[in-house]
Amino acid sequence: MDRIISLMEDLGTRFTDWWTAHVDKPGCTFGETHMRRKDAVLEWVFCGNPIGRILFRVMSANAWTWTRLLCSWVPMTCIITDHIALACLSFVLIGLTDLFDGWFARRKGQVSAWGEWFETRVDWAYLLQTFVGVFVRYDDMRSWMIGAGTLEIARAIGGTRLHTAGYEPHANRSGKWKMPFLIGGIGFRFIHDLANDVVSVPHPICTAILLACYACTATGIVLSIYSLTMHLIDFRVWKRQHKR
Repeated sequence: MDRIISLMEDLGTRFTDWWTAHVDKPGCTFGETHMRRKDAVLEWVFCGNPIGRILFRVMSANAWTWTRLLCSWVPMTCIITDHIALACLSFVLIGLTDLFDGWFARRKGQVSAWGEWFETRVDWAYLLQTFVGVFVRYDDMRSWMIGAGTLEIARAIGGTRLHTAGYEPHANRSGKWKMPFLIGGIGFRFIHDLANDVVSVPHPICTAILLACYACTATGIVLSIYSLTMHLIDFRVWKRQHKR
């Protein structure tokens, strides 16, 4: 068991060091290049054409967040009513507002602690409703959704308790990189449904897409378990250090 824990600590250190060096740390080529490209595109969208300039004047960062909250029920409803193409389109369009509110906050000087808190809660409400739609619509995905939800609840409750005890979790061990896999799994499930509606798509391709859905979802759940485990290991080390 000690050997397994040691290997997990080593893998965790290697991953977090890579993430910090290539993505999160200021001055990193990968992270800054990505941010510059994204900001350049949004600059053109909202300042490089007449319609965008009107939106730039009338909208604010919080207005985009409220828009996402008010429209968050649309993908869920489309999934439950079996309008998968509309569900995909609405999910992407509404998800874009997550980029817009952050850019507007930086560009218009509207960054605030309340805005960050509100934006995070709206993101979770939006994703939760989408997951509810998947849970209702797909029988074969329910066990995956229950597993992911249970782990997230455990992380939230455990994180609160550890924070109350005085322990501050490592920023790169929050499990934030698990969400793209869970969303990707749902995306592959949608693609599978859309492919099944096209008669000319061979059955082996549809099967491969469905397997990709399960693989992505399973990876997201494994990363959630890894995140929880590393938090517990870090907390135990922190606790031992504070007993000295």
